[in-house]
Amino acid sequence: MAARSLQWPVTEGRILSASVKTGMRSDSEGSDMKVYLPEASYSYTVAGKAYQGNVIRFGIEQFGYGVVERAQKHIERYEAGAPVPVHYDPYDSAVAVLEPGESGGMRNLIAGSLFFLVGIFCAVFTVWIIGLGTQ
Repeated sequence: MAARSLQWPVTEGRILSASVKTGMRSDSEGSDMKVYLPEASYSYTVAGKAYQGNVIRFGIEQFGYGVVERAQKHIERYEAGAPVPVHYDPYDSAVAVLEPGESGGMRNLIAGSLFFLVGIFCAVFTVWIIGLGTQ
């Protein structure tokens, strides 16, 4: 859905509220860490029907920011009452997003690439070890 949102139609909306929420996430070692999540609520209209949304960017709620200033910087463009472009799903207008695409996409790409490279290394190493054993 995140990738498709790049092609969605756009309508004008209005920011109802915007803030930074504090949450907790577990890091890769299982330790809890504080994260800061930008949140915005907005209204928009499609074909004469009014909707409300709260998704800024797909995936942002999974990652957040480790530094409050970065979350505040992200949310400062969404001042209450300000007009904003809203990207909505043409097949379900109740699904909308302010920033099309996906948060964390680059992290996923890097992690996937690392797993792929480790797999290649393990395969080459295994073939090399088997080759030494047959000599």
